[in-house]
Amino acid sequence: MDKEEAKKQLTKLEAEVAKLRNIIDSPQKITDRVKDYGDILKIAGVRESDDEVEIKGFNSSENKVVKSLVKKMRIAKVYNEGWLPRHNEQRWYPYYNVSSGFVFHNTACGGTNANTSSASRLCFRTDELTRDYARKFKDVDEDFIDLR
Repeated sequence: MDKEEAKKQLTKLEAEVAKLRNIIDSPQKITDRVKDYGDILKIAGVRESDDEVEIKGFNSSENKVVKSLVKKMRIAKVYNEGWLPRHNEQRWYPYYNVSSGFVFHNTACGGTNANTSSASRLCFRTDELTRDYARKFKDVDEDFIDLR
């Protein structure tokens, strides 16, 4: 290979390296990375068996609600990427309108409106995250409110 050909090859390789750096340096949005609960477990670095909870004295339906709560908390933690709301910060929850049967809705609630601290671990940082959660994990909320 002569000097000129080597320069061409080097230029080509540098362009490929630049493309790869761009991919590495621009992280994929969490909503694109998560397709199902298996992705949540991978990102969190845990096994599904780590989410198993069996509370003595609870029947199977009650334990199903607890397991769903654990899943929802795990999903919120992964989606929020470490964010936890403080007092008066915007937070988003899927909430339920019981007047027409349990219908899934999304809303933004300020800290004073929602007035929650422990439930804040079940909220989402943005409306986009809430909507993505509602699309992909409706079954978790159905189990949480014991609809199935």
